[in-house]
Amino acid sequence: MITAGRTDILEHIHQSFQAAAKSLPAYAHILPFFETLFTLQEAAVARASPDPAPMGTKGIKSGLPLLDRAHIPYDEAAAVNLLLAICREADTATHQLAEGAAALLYDLGNKGGAVQRGLRLFMGADHQGLHALSAELNMDASILHFFLYHGTWPSVARQVGWILDSDALVDIQWDQGSCPVCGSAPDLAYLAENGGRRLVCGFCRHQWPLRRICCPYCGNQDSHSVIFFFSDPEPAYRIYTCKACKRYIKTVDTRRLARPFYPPLEGIVTAHLDLKTRGLGFRSQPSCCTEMAV
Repeated sequence: MITAGRTDILEHIHQSFQAAAKSLPAYAHILPFFETLFTLQEAAVARASPDPAPMGTKGIKSGLPLLDRAHIPYDEAAAVNLLLAICREADTATHQLAEGAAALLYDLGNKGGAVQRGLRLFMGADHQGLHALSAELNMDASILHFFLYHGTWPSVARQVGWILDSDALVDIQWDQGSCPVCGSAPDLAYLAENGGRRLVCGFCRHQWPLRRICCPYCGNQDSHSVIFFFSDPEPAYRIYTCKACKRYIKTVDTRRLARPFYPPLEGIVTAHLDLKTRGLGFRSQPSCCTEMAV
């Protein structure tokens, strides 16, 4: 988990991506774009000024998250500025991302208002509205979702930071697979230095502990049906699968990882593990952060 200041985080990202580019040549073509994206995004956190979200501190003791996912305030101007910067870099990404970025840049340049409308739909969790907008823009819905997520994340990060500063989660016994901050599902897990497992939220990126033998998606704790596998050439990665709900979660053993651990990067460079695991009949949690990586 990264807990240093933002300048240190930018250096952490750079070191992690540079090491990955050297050791994982199959992903080298996509890593420069994503390093730029995450660098722009982390730097934008300090510039985002959303209104603080109201916290449901009473509900968390009964299993409800602190924030209502569909009513998290965000800074629209900051999101638009970040989206503009990301889209200008997307010509070095995949063809799909480059085409999507061009459509958004066209709308922003002509003040069409579709981007601002998309931001409101995304933050309001209006999936039907987003699908309609993606058709209007002649863009794949997942591509639109990808850009809107990355544009709004700094505002969400500010909300998470305020929550952590408020100590609202101190002394809270949270043993669920969903995020205690926003209620979203995790899209990655990791094993810390002490061997404990922590989940990474697929929306706000908050991290929280959960025992290893427990499916975060259905709560199954049967050691005979919640199992993991790994391959000798990649000892830092494990795939935890659940036979009950047929879902899986990628897990990084940070004790065996030969580079600084940055969760969004690990979601990108493990796409081959997704293909293998889906081929076995398991399904994953779609990742807001990296679904369109390769």
